[in-house]
Amino acid sequence: EKAHDISVKKDQGNRDADGDGARNRCEFQAKTDPNNADSDGNGVVDGDEDTDADGATNRAESNLRSNCGRANSHLRIRRATVTSLTDGVLVLTVRGGGTVTAPVSTKLVCSVKKAKKASSKGKKPAGCTTADLVAGAAVHKARTRAGSYAAITLVK
Repeated sequence: EKAHDISVKKDQGNRDADGDGARNRCEFQAKTDPNNADSDGNGVVDGDEDTDADGATNRAESNLRSNCGRANSHLRIRRATVTSLTDGVLVLTVRGGGTVTAPVSTKLVCSVKKAKKASSKGKKPAGCTTADLVAGAAVHKARTRAGSYAAITLVK
């Protein structure tokens, strides 16, 4: 905080001093400048970069509370939307912004959670396939393992 002239009187880790979508803590972990929206000057704001090359943008990692400076082979995603599925690579937009891009495992466990309006007490979750992973589909939760999507629960 001192090195970047950020107040040390309050915890500034969860703030976004430069408005680029990556919280200050994430920028510290990724070794980017929390006072400069485009630290490397390449025309892409730091929040939309994937500085650790794990498939999750810094903005997504900030929202997932994961480490932006270390490649995460396992991510737990809550509340997202399917952006695209092309050639076996799934892109999810996480709540709050940012994307996670990873291949879909051949052993993907896909299930469907009923929306709260419909009662599903005591019922086993319905199954789904990659055909259900269409743009705009609501994702209740997803998990990556070893850099691939291993489990996804959709909301219908």
